Amino acid sequence: MFVILAACLLLLAACDAPTRGFGGAEVSRHTVDGSSFTVHRDGEMAQAVRTNRQLLRIGTLAGRAAVAMQQATGCR
Repeated sequence: MFVILAACLLLLAACDAPTRGFGGAEVSRHTVDGSSFTVHRDGEMAQAVRTNRQLLRIGTLAGRAAVAMQQATGCR
Protein backbone atom coordinates (compact mmCIF):
# COMPACT_ATOMS: atom_id res chain seq x y z
CA MET A 1 0.00 0.00 0.00
CA PHE A 2 2.84 2.38 0.88
CA VAL A 3 4.48 1.77 -2.50
CA ILE A 4 1.29 2.74 -4.35
CA LEU A 5 0.91 5.91 -2.28
CA ALA A 6 4.56 6.85 -2.86
CA ALA A 7 4.19 6.28 -6.61
CA CYS A 8 1.09 8.50 -6.73
CA LEU A 9 2.87 11.27 -4.84
CA LEU A 10 5.84 11.11 -7.21
CA LEU A 11 3.56 11.37 -10.23
CA LEU A 12 1.81 14.40 -8.75
CA ALA A 13 5.12 16.04 -7.87
CA ALA A 14 6.27 15.73 -11.48
CA CYS A 15 3.24 17.61 -12.79
CA ASP A 16 3.57 21.04 -14.42
CA ALA A 17 0.08 22.13 -13.37
CA PRO A 18 -0.32 25.80 -12.43
CA THR A 19 -0.96 27.01 -8.91
CA ARG A 20 -4.23 28.58 -7.81
CA GLY A 21 -5.23 31.56 -9.85
CA PHE A 22 -3.69 30.24 -13.06
CA GLY A 23 -6.20 27.44 -13.75
CA GLY A 24 -7.61 28.92 -16.95
CA ALA A 25 -4.43 30.72 -17.98
CA GLU A 26 -2.88 30.72 -21.45
CA VAL A 27 -0.11 28.09 -21.62
CA SER A 28 3.12 28.12 -23.67
CA ARG A 29 6.35 26.13 -23.53
CA HIS A 30 9.84 27.64 -23.74
CA THR A 31 13.44 26.44 -23.52
CA VAL A 32 16.16 28.79 -22.24
CA ASP A 33 19.80 27.63 -22.16
CA GLY A 34 18.77 23.98 -21.78
CA SER A 35 16.08 24.61 -19.13
CA SER A 36 12.52 23.81 -20.20
CA PHE A 37 9.58 25.75 -18.76
CA THR A 38 5.81 25.78 -19.08
CA VAL A 39 4.64 29.37 -18.71
CA HIS A 40 1.11 30.09 -17.52
CA ARG A 41 -0.09 33.61 -18.34
CA ASP A 42 -3.23 35.20 -16.95
CA GLY A 43 -3.56 38.88 -17.81
CA GLU A 44 -0.60 40.75 -16.36
CA MET A 45 0.56 37.79 -14.25
CA ALA A 46 2.81 34.94 -15.41
CA GLN A 47 4.17 31.81 -13.76
CA ALA A 48 7.00 29.59 -15.03
CA VAL A 49 7.20 25.91 -14.05
CA ARG A 50 10.42 24.05 -14.87
CA THR A 51 9.66 20.76 -16.64
CA ASN A 52 13.07 19.11 -16.91
CA ARG A 53 15.50 17.83 -14.30
CA GLN A 54 18.62 19.89 -13.67
CA LEU A 55 21.00 20.36 -10.79
CA LEU A 56 21.41 24.13 -10.88
CA ARG A 57 21.39 26.86 -8.28
CA ILE A 58 18.09 28.63 -7.75
CA GLY A 59 19.55 31.94 -8.95
CA THR A 60 20.47 30.43 -12.31
CA LEU A 61 17.04 28.85 -12.70
CA ALA A 62 15.25 32.02 -11.61
CA GLY A 63 17.03 34.02 -14.29
CA ARG A 64 16.13 31.47 -16.95
CA ALA A 65 12.51 31.39 -15.73
CA ALA A 66 12.38 35.18 -16.03
CA VAL A 67 13.61 34.98 -19.63
CA ALA A 68 10.98 32.30 -20.41
CA MET A 69 8.25 34.56 -18.99
CA GLN A 70 9.57 37.48 -21.05
CA GLN A 71 9.42 35.32 -24.17
CA ALA A 72 5.85 34.26 -23.36
CA THR A 73 4.53 37.72 -22.58
CA GLY A 74 6.66 40.03 -24.70
CA CYS A 75 7.38 42.11 -21.56
CA ARG A 76 10.89 43.25 -20.67
